[in-house]
Amino acid sequence: MKKLCLLLLFTMAPLSAQWKGKQAPEYLANEIFRLSKDCYYFKEFLLVKQGSQYLVLASFLTRQGMKNDAGSVSPCGDRRPQVRLYRWINDKKAVFKDSIFIDAFSLSLENASDFDGAGTTKFIVNHICNVPQGETQPLLCYAFSVYEITKKEKFRNALAVGNVPERYVNGYPRGIPLEPVVTGNFDKTPDPECLAIDDFFEGDFAFRADDFPKVTLVYAWDTAARAYKHRSDKFPARFGLPPSLDSLPRDISLVDFMQTVMAVAATGKQEAARKYIGMGMTPERFALWREKDAARANYIDLDRLRSKLLLCIDRYTTKP
Repeated sequence: MKKLCLLLLFTMAPLSAQWKGKQAPEYLANEIFRLSKDCYYFKEFLLVKQGSQYLVLASFLTRQGMKNDAGSVSPCGDRRPQVRLYRWINDKKAVFKDSIFIDAFSLSLENASDFDGAGTTKFIVNHICNVPQGETQPLLCYAFSVYEITKKEKFRNALAVGNVPERYVNGYPRGIPLEPVVTGNFDKTPDPECLAIDDFFEGDFAFRADDFPKVTLVYAWDTAARAYKHRSDKFPARFGLPPSLDSLPRDISLVDFMQTVMAVAATGKQEAARKYIGMGMTPERFALWREKDAARANYIDLDRLRSKLLLCIDRYTTKP
């Protein structure tokens, strides 16, 4: 029944001014029905005109994406949603051109501006995740991707992010690279930004899995280099730093202290971060941290954690 409803929705809904009042081509309706038998379900379409050609983007979800509960299981196994590109020849015929698979639970489409002046059509894929309650949403859930439809009617990533991993763990890149994932603009400028999470202390026994120090880094689009570069120093407000580093609360937690040092260094103030370490990592404060958590007391070692922080600071000395 759901398949039939989706089919009727697409074939009967007029495209009004966007498609001169004409209905969707019969070919595309048949394509939707064919894909539904392969466990791909039509969600939405986006009409574009590039040069003299009329193109249509159609998004298809898996069964998990069609339902709004985290426990739904597809009979076809674990499949990724996809976006497909067609060229309309006339009212009754469309030709399939290209497709991309999206690493997200669901997705939606919208137009993007021609920010790089390439003169080709760009569109945004919004990543929508359905994460089980109590679990942390992956970075991808907060982001969108921008793709370009080339003159040869193929998809191409429109943003060159470079080697920006989803996260660092103990100084090594981990997770899905952020190509071409970006977030919305933090400061509403024309240049988009992307995020990476630095979990430098993840796996350190001095911290629990749910409270290890981490910092979210900011990478901004560099027009001249046509790539993303580490620019956390341009967005200090996103780090929640204290107004002054000259004094420390006596009861500051070990996690908050480590995160503050990492954030200060990430925003380009390496010397200030080193000074902060000297002020805060005193034997007296370490004794307090050990008293607060007896289970981790044996792992809270002053020299070891100071050395790790200094390595973390050094990574930000030369921006990638």
